[in-house]
Amino acid sequence: MSLQSKMSVDFYSARCADLWKNWLKGANATARKAAREGKIRSALGPLMEFMVPVAVLFEDLDDSHGAYSWTRWRLYINSDNTEDDDITYEDFIELCSTGYHETRHAEQFYRIAQGLALGKLSFPDKSKAQIIQQQQGLGMGTGFMAKVAMFEGKGMQQSSRSQRAQQIQEWLDKPITVARTAEAAKGGFDGYIGLAKPQWFKRLPALLPWGLLRGFPKPSRPFSPGQSSSCPQGAGGRSTGVVRSKSSR
Repeated sequence: MSLQSKMSVDFYSARCADLWKNWLKGANATARKAAREGKIRSALGPLMEFMVPVAVLFEDLDDSHGAYSWTRWRLYINSDNTEDDDITYEDFIELCSTGYHETRHAEQFYRIAQGLALGKLSFPDKSKAQIIQQQQGLGMGTGFMAKVAMFEGKGMQQSSRSQRAQQIQEWLDKPITVARTAEAAKGGFDGYIGLAKPQWFKRLPALLPWGLLRGFPKPSRPFSPGQSSSCPQGAGGRSTGVVRSKSSR
C-alpha cells in the first residue's frame, strides 16, 4: 500500500467529496469545525495503515497551509479553513490537497527508513568513517566478520533489528517507534519501489537511474534531514522546508 497508488487517491478523493457535501452540517460553528476536522482525519487514517500513523493536528499556522514534523511524527493543517462556513471551492481543494501533501512527506520518511534498514539506501550526510564509528558505538561491530561487513558498507545487514532501528532513529531524528516499525517491515521497500510512477509525479522515484526519464534534472546536492517542512499560502502549495514539493496536489 502507498499514498501514491490509485486506490489511495480515489479513496481520499471520495472522502473529500463527502466532506464538501456535508460542510455546513452541525448545530453551531464549534460542532461544524470539529466534524470537518474529524472527517479529514478519517480520510487520512486508512492511507497510513502500512506505517505508524501520523498525528493530524489543526492549528493556526499564520500564512502556511500546513506543515509536517518528522521529529514529532505529526502533521499540521491550518485551522482557518475548517472554521470557515463560507469557504470557497478553491480553498477547499487546497485544504484537502494539504492533508494529502503532508501525509506524503510522512510516507517519504518512512520509506527512507525502510530502505536504510534493508541496505538499499545509504545515508548521504555521513562519511564511511562516521558510519563505522557510530555502528561501533552501538555495538554493531562485534566479531571479526561483523567488522569486515562494516568496512564493506554492510554493517546494517549484519546487525540486529534493534541496532538497525536505533541507528536509523539517530540518522533521521525520528521517533524510535517509527524506526522500529520501518525496520520490521523493511521488505515493503521493494514493493514500494516497484510501484508504477503516477502520471502526476513531478520527480523521479527513489533508486530510479537519473536520465532514464527525460525532463528530470539531477539534484545538485543530497537530501539533508531537518526539523519540519511547510507549505506557505499564496505559493501554489510549494513547500519551503527541507522536503520540497512543487505542488500540494
